[in-house]
Order: sequence, then structure tokens, then C-alpha cells
Amino acid sequence: MMARGEATILVADDEEAVRGMVGRAFAPWKFRVLGARDGDETVALARAELPALVVLDLAMPGKGGLAALEEMRACSGTRCIPVLVLTGSLDPGEKAAVLELGADDYVTKPFSPRELAARGRGLIRSSAGGMSQLAGLPGGAALEAETARRVAAGVPFAFLRFEIGGLGKFNSLHGFPAGDRLIRAAGGIVLSSLTAKAGRGWLAGHIGGGVFGAVCAPADAEDAAAEASRRFDLASAGLSRGAGTPCLRIGIATTARRRLGHQAAAFDVARELVAYIKKMDKSGRSAYFVDRRTDPLPACP
Repeated sequence: MMARGEATILVADDEEAVRGMVGRAFAPWKFRVLGARDGDETVALARAELPALVVLDLAMPGKGGLAALEEMRACSGTRCIPVLVLTGSLDPGEKAAVLELGADDYVTKPFSPRELAARGRGLIRSSAGGMSQLAGLPGGAALEAETARRVAAGVPFAFLRFEIGGLGKFNSLHGFPAGDRLIRAAGGIVLSSLTAKAGRGWLAGHIGGGVFGAVCAPADAEDAAAEASRRFDLASAGLSRGAGTPCLRIGIATTARRRLGHQAAAFDVARELVAYIKKMDKSGRSAYFVDRRTDPLPACP
């Protein structure tokens, strides 16, 4: 059974009556329902609120539903949010187009509120296993799938592994609820840093505990890592330096100078680099290390 009162649903439709009807359809499950009137508002709220479901009308003024869907699927933070499309068209071509852009399901107008709620709740249940409930980001499986896709397609990529150093000591000193807040804050820093420094098409996710990952273009990786390091240290500036003070360690595996023929190879290299930072860097500050080795592999640094 789905837990009540734990999720937000974003309803994007320019008609207030339709937004109200959709909200009432989900009312028995005590969802928090937000409304958007156009595509720009939809994308902004999706990024800010990370809803459990977006119910998206295609025929909105300004930026329409298709453009909003495309933009949400291009952004790491909203890429895995399930989207249920409302459409007044029965044209098979339009239905195929919305599914190809990444919609998870569609309902035609006029719709049955009961069917709409059933389909929406089914999408929320299906997606919950692939999302990190703590960080509100895609999980490790999404990162593995995206890295594997790039390997198979021969697309150059970088994989970044972000680890919160000192999380165990921080939990001991401040308690696990404070540690959870730190993890959520670190996830926000990873997202905002990639948004600021990486181009389109990147994906960030929560691997588990104090570990995050991201896939992006090789040219963007170092700038994103430097920005994440800077933001994390600024956020933790109020904490006294020393035992229990967290930092962010970032290992970057990239195809810029060597071949990574499997997603596991990229994950292993990034993990190795984080371990190297932990061993060599005693400053207590956030740091990153880029793998600049070439094939055949020399000895580990």
C-alpha cells in the first residue's frame, strides 16, 4: 500500500477547472498538489519541488507541454520524475511523440478521475524503487544505466564519484538526523554545481549514504568538481575545522585519454581516486582528482 501524505504532485494545465479536477482525483491519498499554468512554470516547479509525479497537459500557452517535457528530461534532477500526459488528441503520431520524448503514460481528455489517479499512483509506485528517498535524486541503477548507454554508443564521458569525507565522525558528534541533512545538502550542491558548470545531458544520482555520482561530458567534469568543492566548503564554513568536519572528495574517471569499456571500469577508477585523495590529502578541505592516465595503464599513483 502507498503511504499517505508523503508525496507532491504537480498538475500542469492552463485551465483552473482541470487542475482542480486532477487535485480532487488524488485527494483520498492526501498528496500535496501544486499547480502550473504554462511550460515555464512547470519546469521551474519541477526543478524546485522534485514532485513524485507530473500530470502534464500538452496544450498550454507559451512554452507548451512537449517543450516542458523535453526540458525536464534534459535535466538530471527532473529526468526520472514520472510524467503522465493529458492530451485531447487521439492521433497515434502525437502519442508516439510524447512517449519518445520520455512521457511515462498518457490519458486522453475527457478523462475518468478514477483512472487518472490509478495510473498516476502506479507510476509513483514504479518509480519509487529507482529514486533515493533521502536525497530526492535518481539512484545508483540510473547512473549505471546511463554510463552503460554511453559506453555502448561510444560517446565520450566522465564519471564523477562524490564522497562526503568525515560523515561517520559527523554523525557521532551531531547525530544521524544532522547527518541526513548533510547528505541532502550535499546532493543539492552536486546538482547546483553541475547545473552551473556542465552542459546539457548530464545525470546526477545518489549511490547511497554519503556517496553521489554524476555522468557528464569530459570537458565539463573538472569545472563541475571544482565548483562542488567550493560550494561544499562554503556551506561548511561555520563548522570548526578538525575531527568531525566534513569535506567532499571527488574522483573523476574520463574517456578523454583512455578507454573505459564498461561502466564498472569507470566506477572503479573513480572509487580508486577518492581513496587516493583520502590517503594523500590531509588538509580537511574538499578536493578532486582527475584520472589522466593513458592505456596501457601505468601503476596506480
